[in-house]
Amino acid sequence: MPTSHKITIASGYINASLQVGDVAYKISSGSYSAPASTGGGNITYSNNNPLPVFLGTITKVQGGSIFVQDMADDVFQNDIIMFSKNIAVNKSGLKGYFAEVTLKNESPLSIELFSIASGIDPSSK
Repeated sequence: MPTSHKITIASGYINASLQVGDVAYKISSGSYSAPASTGGGNITYSNNNPLPVFLGTITKVQGGSIFVQDMADDVFQNDIIMFSKNIAVNKSGLKGYFAEVTLKNESPLSIELFSIASGIDPSSK
């Protein structure tokens, strides 16, 4: 049975785009100071290789905490928590059923258009 681990964010600031299904990572740092209003700050790394370490899938976001399923590594004070979006859910293409495009040549010279393309995903079915 999957176990959910709670990570409490000291500043209480949770990025508004964080959602269930995102994948959590961490970077261990030596010091981190962030204004609670912005979530930003100065970072000094304490290790020689500050690469993100996989933690797991986010199962819940509540208040100033996130819950990670079957967490792959421990999280300590001053670790930097980050996340990536689930590509299957958050596509970067246009969404909708139709699009209207106007192309204008504002140059005094003639031009020739060889092709035009787009990727459109239906926003609902």
